[in-house]
Amino acid sequence: MLRVAHILSFLGALGICHGLFYLPGVPPQSFQNREQVKLFVNKLTSTKTQVPFDYYHLPWCHPHIHHESENLGEMLTGDRIENSLYKLEMKVPEACEKVCRKTMSDAELSRFRWAINEEYRVHWIVDNLPASTLIFNPDMPSKPYYVRGFPVGFRVEDPETRTVNHYIYNHIRIIVSFNEDPQEDPTKKVFKGSRIVGLRVEPYSVKHEWDKTEAYSPDVVLTTCNEVNSPANHMSMDQTKYQSVENGNSDIVFTYDIVWEPSETEWAHRWDVYLRGSPNEQVHWFSITNSTLIVLFLTIMVAMILVRALRRDIAEYNETSLEDAKEETGWKL
Repeated sequence: MLRVAHILSFLGALGICHGLFYLPGVPPQSFQNREQVKLFVNKLTSTKTQVPFDYYHLPWCHPHIHHESENLGEMLTGDRIENSLYKLEMKVPEACEKVCRKTMSDAELSRFRWAINEEYRVHWIVDNLPASTLIFNPDMPSKPYYVRGFPVGFRVEDPETRTVNHYIYNHIRIIVSFNEDPQEDPTKKVFKGSRIVGLRVEPYSVKHEWDKTEAYSPDVVLTTCNEVNSPANHMSMDQTKYQSVENGNSDIVFTYDIVWEPSETEWAHRWDVYLRGSPNEQVHWFSITNSTLIVLFLTIMVAMILVRALRRDIAEYNETSLEDAKEETGWKL
């Protein structure tokens, strides 16, 4: 009886730990105001090709690249976590921060067009939380859902000339949700600082412009993106406002915004938005169920064949043993 009580106590303790930390061995991290928050880049994935690539397989702006340590699960899923040039500080908003200006060759532009045609998505990570985009379903506008990553770009086909133009998402708005302990008494606070509970991105394609009389530098003021003008203000049906990756558009300026949003979501439930399925989830479950049933059916068939073969062999062996026993017993002359 005492042993059963110990087991129940142990299971109860595990349940409490599960509620507090959500993932065993992954404790929450609290950040102080203006503390550096690292943004890591991960693999490029596509549901069209099913072949992942390293983030820097495409000619993005990059620092001196070094790989982060990965666990076995990340290795098996093909993750390639690396550092980036994106700089975040807790609760410090930024508007139109410049990553770099890069002059691309036609071969590099071709690689971006290939990634856009193959529908590759970019994956970022902040505090072990993957970046996602919020998708609104026209059939169910009141039930938006999250999709991990964001597209490399998009393509537009001209119905008259039947030509296809490719555009890259070179401006990313990074929206980070954070949670703070609401208790007013400092002596009773569960934690100090802020915890990241959400990471959302909004990609834009903007052909950045600036005063051409001034040479480009990290301090130059972009007329298409600054603290006053948001890239969203320049979004229109005019394709000349988008950043093309067709040959001849060699100069590309990469920029980003940082928005910090307070949230009541607790750290233990920050993965809930990823667990809510998209409208295509039922299709995936049908495919999984169908594959499982086929494997189960084939396994049963193979097992039945093996059992019948073994029974026949055992029966033949027993008959042979009986005949040998009859020959060895009885009177001999």
